[in-house]
Amino acid sequence: DDGGEQIKAPSGDLRRVSGGTNFACGISSQGAALVCWGKGRDGDLMPPSGRFTQVSAGNYFACAVKRSGSPKCWGDSAFGETTPPAGMYSEVAAGGVFACGVRMSRKLKCWGQPSHGKTSPPSGRFKRVSAGWNFACGLKTSGSISCWGKNGQGQTEAPSGTFTAASAGNDFACALKSSGGVVCWGDARDGEHD
Repeated sequence: DDGGEQIKAPSGDLRRVSGGTNFACGISSQGAALVCWGKGRDGDLMPPSGRFTQVSAGNYFACAVKRSGSPKCWGDSAFGETTPPAGMYSEVAAGGVFACGVRMSRKLKCWGQPSHGKTSPPSGRFKRVSAGWNFACGLKTSGSISCWGKNGQGQTEAPSGTFTAASAGNDFACALKSSGGVVCWGDARDGEHD
């Protein structure tokens, strides 16, 4: 028990939601405001005010994109994970102790703890990004996937093909194939994939 405060899930309608370490955040359907709940620590349950289009909860911190395109992060910032680089973003992804975002130019930018190269994304044009514990994966505008960061379980060895979505977890990732179906790679010790 870390002694943090606890807030119950909201009763209103949400249009986006993201789960992090012991807490979750969402965007309200009415007003597009952020709301967070769960067992709080280091300010992760205290989102900024404003109107938002996207939110991502990570390891005791979260990031969101304002309607204007500016990123906002809050919570634990031991490695600068709540200090996104200035610019306009379409999406952000909070991970272990780092975060990444897709800039309006479709280039990736990552910040926070740099070990294992997780804050050094590949070049190219991307439409989505997902941050795991020590690695991240991005969905390129072409539909292919690139992953970077720690590769202890093969989690950065993305399969070839075209995809519509990708999601990075602890030491594994999964993606939706354009042709239908799911493919996963990386750690499979706990049944994450076959």
